[in-house]
Amino acid sequence: MASVLNVCLAVTALHFTASTLLLAPVRAEGQVKVGELAVAGWVEDGWIGTPPIRVKVKLDTGAKISSIHAAQYRDYMRDGIRRVSFTLVNNEGQELKIDEPVVRTASIRRGGVELRERPVIRLKFCVAGLASEAEFSMADRSDLSYPVVLGRAFLAGRFLVDSARTFQASVSCKPHG
Repeated sequence: MASVLNVCLAVTALHFTASTLLLAPVRAEGQVKVGELAVAGWVEDGWIGTPPIRVKVKLDTGAKISSIHAAQYRDYMRDGIRRVSFTLVNNEGQELKIDEPVVRTASIRRGGVELRERPVIRLKFCVAGLASEAEFSMADRSDLSYPVVLGRAFLAGRFLVDSARTFQASVSCKPHG
C-alpha cells in the first residue's frame, strides 16, 4: 500500500511540475505569454483602421464575433460591390472615416432577443502588440463603454484573457499605415 501511495505522490508531483512549467507566464520580446498565447486584460488599448486611431477595446470571450460601433452606417452598392461607410469616434473624440466592402452578413442574437442581420467588414487591427485583420459586425454601441469588442473568433489562438485585470498587455501597438 505504501508503494502505491508513493507512486501516486510521485506522479502528482510530476504532473504539478509539468503543469506549472506549461502554464508559467514567460516574457518573449516584452510580451507576457502563456505558451503561445499573449496575456491581455478584459480591456486593452488597440489601434484600428487606416490611418489608425487608438480605441479602448473590450476582449469579450462571451461574444462569438467582434463588433464595432456604427450606430448610423450607410449600406450601399458601388461597382456591384456592397459596402458600408460610417465614422468611428474613439473615447477621446478622435474620428476615423471607414468605408469598406461587406465580406458577409452575420446573424446576431444580443441579449436573447430575436436574430438581427448585420453587415461584417474587415479592418486592420492591433492589440497587445499583435497586428492582424479582423472581421467586425456593425453595432450600435452608444449605450456601452467601449466602441470595439473583440470576440472569440479573433481571440482564439492569440490571447489568454485575464478577466480580473485591465490594460494587462505589456506591449502596445505602433501605428500602422
